[in-house]
Amino acid sequence: MIHGPCGHFKPNAQCMKNFVYSKGYPKPFAEYTVQGNDSYPVYRRRDDNSRTITVGRGVVVDNRWVVPYNSWLLLRYDCHINVEICSSIKSIKYLYKYVYKGHDCVSFEVRPAPNYDEVSKYVDGRWVCAPEALWKIFKFEMTRMYPSVSRLQIHLPNQHQVHFGNEEMISTVLANERNSKSMLTEFFRAYNDDHEREKYLYKDFPKYYRYLSAERKWIPRVSTQKVIGRIYAVNPMEGERFYLRLLLNHVKGPKSFEDLKCTGGVQCTTFKQAAEQHGLLEEDNSIRDCLAEARCFRMPNSLRRLFATILLYCEPTSVQDLWDENFDSMTEDYTSSSTSNSSYQKDNLLHDLDDILQQHKKTIKDFGLPAISEGFEGLHLFSSLIEHERSFLISDDDLNSVNSFNPEQLSAFNIISASIRKR
Repeated sequence: MIHGPCGHFKPNAQCMKNFVYSKGYPKPFAEYTVQGNDSYPVYRRRDDNSRTITVGRGVVVDNRWVVPYNSWLLLRYDCHINVEICSSIKSIKYLYKYVYKGHDCVSFEVRPAPNYDEVSKYVDGRWVCAPEALWKIFKFEMTRMYPSVSRLQIHLPNQHQVHFGNEEMISTVLANERNSKSMLTEFFRAYNDDHEREKYLYKDFPKYYRYLSAERKWIPRVSTQKVIGRIYAVNPMEGERFYLRLLLNHVKGPKSFEDLKCTGGVQCTTFKQAAEQHGLLEEDNSIRDCLAEARCFRMPNSLRRLFATILLYCEPTSVQDLWDENFDSMTEDYTSSSTSNSSYQKDNLLHDLDDILQQHKKTIKDFGLPAISEGFEGLHLFSSLIEHERSFLISDDDLNSVNSFNPEQLSAFNIISASIRKR
C-alpha cells in the first residue's frame, strides 16, 4: 500500500494540515527497525533508488511512501488497514486509561427559576451513552480478568492483622488460636505437616493450593482454573519486611520465619543478612566510592547528612561496615571538646544522625546502628528544629508588643501561653 501522493504533488490532500504532512510521510530511510520517541517504531526502509513505483499523475515514489500493513487483515476484511506495532509501556497505559477511566460524565445546570444559586448550580449525574446502554440491556460482560490473581499476605513475625469487635476482650482475642493464623503462617505450616510435599515459592503456591479464608488453611486445588499469586508490594524503606518479601520470592518451601533466615547451615539474625547470604542484594561499591570521595572535601556536618541520606534512600546492604569506615571522618568536629572520647563521640554521632532521620520519620534503630548510651547528655539539649527556632534574635519592640494588645488579643495570648507552659 502506498500513501499519497500528497505534499507539493497534491497540496489539497486530506492528510495535509496547514500545508504540513500530518501523517509524517514520506518517512525517513532507516537501515534497521528501532523504537521511536513517540512509542511507535521507525521501520526499516532501505535507501534503494532502484525500487520505485509510479502512481497517479506520474508521481514516482520509493520505500519512504510504503504504508505498514498486515496481509492477513487485508484479505480478511477486504479493505485498506494501516498497521503499526506499539511496543512501549505507554501504549499499555493508554489502553488501561480508557478501560478504567470510568463512565462518561456531563456537566449541566438545572434552574427552574431566575434565581441564581451557586451551591446547587452543578449536579453530579450519570451519563449513559447509547452503546453503553445497549451493552447493559443485553447483559454483556463489562469487565473480565483472566487468569485470576490471588493476593498473598506478607508480614513480619506476630505482626499480621487481627480483626475483632468493639466488645471483645483483648485476652479473648489473644487466646483465640484462629487469630494466630494468617495466609503466610499457614504456608509455612503446610511444609511442617507434610515433609514430602513438593516445594514451591510462596507466589507459586496458589497455582496448586487454594486458601480457605473462613477456615484459614490451604487445601489442594481440584479445579483446573488458572490462578497466579502476587505478594503485596513492599517499599524498600520498610526494612525487614522488604527483605522478607525478597526471600519469599527466591526460597522454596520454607517452614518458618527462622527457616528463612537459615542459609547454608548458618542462622542469620535478620532477614537482610539472610538476603545477603543468598546473594540477593547488590554490593555497596558505588556507595563506598561516594562516601570516600565526600571524605576528601566535605565537612563532617555535611558528611553526616550524606550518610543519613544514603540510609534513607539507597538501602545499603552493610550499614555497619559503612559506619566503621566513615566514623572518624564524621566525628572530626567533635574532638575539640576536652571531654570527648571514643564512646562520647559515638553517642554524639548517633544523636546527630537520629536527629536527621527523625525528620523523615525514621530512627537509627531502623537501620541497625548502635544504640545511644543510657544517660547520655550530648552537645545538643534540643532537636535541630527547636535549636533553629531558638536561634532567632527577638527585638525588644517585639517583646514589649504584648502591652499594646487589645483585650481580645491579650486573652488569646494568655490562653496560648498557658497551654504551652503546661507541656
